[in-house]
Amino acid sequence: MNSIDLSSIELMPWGTISDLGANKIEGDCIIKGAVVYGAPDSAVCCAYFSCTKGEFDMEYPFHEHAVVVEGEVTLTLLDTGEEKTYKKGDAWFFEKGTKLKWVIHSEHFVKHYLSIIE
Repeated sequence: MNSIDLSSIELMPWGTISDLGANKIEGDCIIKGAVVYGAPDSAVCCAYFSCTKGEFDMEYPFHEHAVVVEGEVTLTLLDTGEEKTYKKGDAWFFEKGTKLKWVIHSEHFVKHYLSIIE
């Protein structure tokens, strides 16, 4: 079995959240990431994603399972208003097309995710 040494993961600059098609509401929302498997546009991609403190709306372009590695975020389903706050160790799954409002409370937020495009 292959394993990954998390201390060896270097998050590279990916721009701002707006570069991914999100609607930035507040904050700089500067993003970084590191792909572990596949590529962002592959049918299956496994990666780390980080974002600085801020608020934005987005629609998921893929199915995603994610685990919070660092920081705190509140995600609100825009269709229902249901919200939940996630901290280190918490996980979620959202289907492609899910519309969310993100509020990143911490100065730095990191998630590890698996995305599936179909």
